[in-house]
Amino acid sequence: MKGKKGQLLVSLMVVAILLIAATVVGSMTNWFGFGGTSATIGADGKKVVDSDGTVLQNCPTDGDTSLKIDVKNVANESGEAIDVTGYLYKIVDGSEEYVVAISDTTAPTASTVDCGYKYAFKTVSASGAAGDTSVVLKKLSGDDDVEITNGILYFTADSSAENIIVSMESHASLNCRLYDNNQRAFVWDTSDVSGTDYETDGVNFTTTASNTSAMDETLGINVQYQCKAVETDTNYQDRGVLVLIEAPSTLWATPTVRANGVNLQEVKSSLNSNEVLAYADYEYVFLIPQSVNIYDAGDGVNIDVFMDLAAGVSAATADLEVDFAPRGSVLSKDLVNVIVGTTVKDDSSRTVVHTLFDSIIHIV
Repeated sequence: MKGKKGQLLVSLMVVAILLIAATVVGSMTNWFGFGGTSATIGADGKKVVDSDGTVLQNCPTDGDTSLKIDVKNVANESGEAIDVTGYLYKIVDGSEEYVVAISDTTAPTASTVDCGYKYAFKTVSASGAAGDTSVVLKKLSGDDDVEITNGILYFTADSSAENIIVSMESHASLNCRLYDNNQRAFVWDTSDVSGTDYETDGVNFTTTASNTSAMDETLGINVQYQCKAVETDTNYQDRGVLVLIEAPSTLWATPTVRANGVNLQEVKSSLNSNEVLAYADYEYVFLIPQSVNIYDAGDGVNIDVFMDLAAGVSAATADLEVDFAPRGSVLSKDLVNVIVGTTVKDDSSRTVVHTLFDSIIHIV
């Protein structure tokens, strides 16, 4: 009897040991990539083959991938192809290495890149009529690993050819007219005979009565900029638009600014270092968020500006300036990195990425 019990005990112990061993081995395979769905990782960070033999990359023997990136204008119903300029970076151990500039995105010629790596394609802005925005919007065609984050295209070169099609928008120039809510009429400008016309950059607004008079500031400023893109199938928006207001705090109380009825955030304290230098003369800076599109025709934006004289001030002694500056992306002065989300370059002149829309409201 004792012998049978001893044999049973030994058998149970063996089974327990085997179960423990299986558990440990299973854990090790998951930890070290020899089982489950984890992948074998090469020393250079390239994923090659899954533990069950599934090929994750099918790089050719020469290690080259033929890359083509096509861009379509999402605002154009016919799928108009557009050329944009962007810079390709190879991601190695979490760092980006510059590879090549790409500017042919309509039936493009292929660029040769190293197979087996993840890449980032960062497009840059181009100002003016039918210029370029810097935001990649959507993947239209490409492998499952193609993704878009913060308007930047990411993909893995894992075969002999990568053909990617994405959508973007063409940039626009801006036209605005001004409506005086106090007088319930459109405002003329110095070169106009009507207040209803849309004006280009550099406009000098006067009053609802003539193109030579000045607005009565004692009533407070209560105006609406009605703005739209000039060109068809374009968007003045890129990565946000700054509303720049030059109104000395000794004369004017803090303004309220709205876009399509929504209050905008004052962001002067959070400008980047180059914007701080470029806009030092402006007392207030508000941000129209990237989500507010500014298209042509009836799909523009209404920007309301409300401002009263400061306490104890009975009359202003200077005109008001209200300007619009779209943020975009630009190649840095060292020609290596792309600066994302800025209205000015990092050169010594702080050159604007997109041309400002300048306007003066005559007070004196």
